[in-house]
Amino acid sequence: MHHPRLRPARIDFGAALDERQLARHRGTRGEPARCGGVSDRWQWTDLSRFLAATGHGSRVESGTLQTFAACTHPLAAMPDRPAHVLCVGMGFLDTRLCVERFPPKQRREPASKRWDALGGPATVGAVAVMRLGGAASFWGRRGDDPPGERIAELLLDEGVDVAGYRVFPGTTPTCEVFIRPDGERFLFPYYGDGIPAQADWIPDEAIDAADAVLMDGRWAEGAVRVAQRAALRDIPVVHDFDQDRPEIWDVARHATHVIADEDLAKAHGGVGSLLAKIERLGVWGAVTLGERGAAFSGGRVPAYPVEVLDSTGAGDVFHGAFALTMAQGRGELDAVQFGCAAGALHCQFGRVPNLAEVDQLLHRS
Repeated sequence: MHHPRLRPARIDFGAALDERQLARHRGTRGEPARCGGVSDRWQWTDLSRFLAATGHGSRVESGTLQTFAACTHPLAAMPDRPAHVLCVGMGFLDTRLCVERFPPKQRREPASKRWDALGGPATVGAVAVMRLGGAASFWGRRGDDPPGERIAELLLDEGVDVAGYRVFPGTTPTCEVFIRPDGERFLFPYYGDGIPAQADWIPDEAIDAADAVLMDGRWAEGAVRVAQRAALRDIPVVHDFDQDRPEIWDVARHATHVIADEDLAKAHGGVGSLLAKIERLGVWGAVTLGERGAAFSGGRVPAYPVEVLDSTGAGDVFHGAFALTMAQGRGELDAVQFGCAAGALHCQFGRVPNLAEVDQLLHRS
């Protein structure tokens, strides 16, 4: 199921605007306006400020109607601005340890390296969106504690908008990650404590401004809240589906694109069986398969062969790349190929790749 992104209508400012020209592009306050047969997301704004911002202030004649429906989609004023992905979920502060073997043979085993890093599908996905040429905002909850502050700092360092990363009394989620020499990792997440689940504080305007949504199921209430609003605006909603719980299946029902992992496929009788169950929800589905690439109803995209340094977060990078591609108005096959390339380079580098690196891999293959 492909949900093409709505394109903003263009208003011709080549000549002075008059009442008749404005009337053709004006909708009733609070209702969608229609322009050239295309419905888009609009709100009322001041005419003189809008025209001044777009370089047409000198064309406004005295007595001209001062308000009209201007498209809130930023492409109306900035045609070259990056596509925006709203990421909603649970952020983790990872403590990562490189170990010689796991499981350990003794009660005490040395670690060769330790560092803190961002964890959680939506947060890592937001970083991927930024590094791959998009714009990202992260909406979630954290405790009033040092781990929460550190997560916010790491996101800000990447340019992610954290205005919606809200502080509550409580404990921020953290995760211990053990990484073997072959790049395989083992995660021990702590989901925090005392943070309320309600999501009614997320404003409609933040969702309406997105070109696509990326959500994980670790904050089901937030995911459903955002997805329901996005559906009213025909915004693609990508769900990172990696937990087999009833509330996560409910989140999946609100998505347009559901991407599961290999472990979930094994629990549901294989890739084909899981894809069939996802598609019965009325959404497009795929399954990431690690070193074997990704499968979807239309076929399979092979993985890009790389030497693995650290695979932690590779699936999250795939989802961020996929969501960005959908936000750009491209198709699912392009999104899967782009996601596979970005995920492979993440495994090779042990970090989220940038757009130039992914483009180089795609053109080389």
